[in-house]
Amino acid sequence: MMMPSTVMMTVMIYDNETVVGWIIKCLMCVNRLLNEAEGSLLDDEHLLITLQTSKSTSQDIKEQLETAEETEQQIDAAREVIRLVFYGHHACVL
Repeated sequence: MMMPSTVMMTVMIYDNETVVGWIIKCLMCVNRLLNEAEGSLLDDEHLLITLQTSKSTSQDIKEQLETAEETEQQIDAAREVIRLVFYGHHACVL
């Protein structure tokens, strides 16, 4: 059975891999759109929508990663409190 922090780390690694994959896919898409663009880039509605979507998705992923990191810190802090209580109680018994 995995510990909560192990699960959290697995989720964070998966999210980071997802971010890297998404960045590569996004850059390839934007590169293709830039190469295919004719005239002013500001007139290319598909390119502008793609860039806006990319920005929004990036912000969502950033928030999810920040939440996962905060949760990991809370788990670590709780683990430390439990460890101190356990060893303090264990020392009293001895």
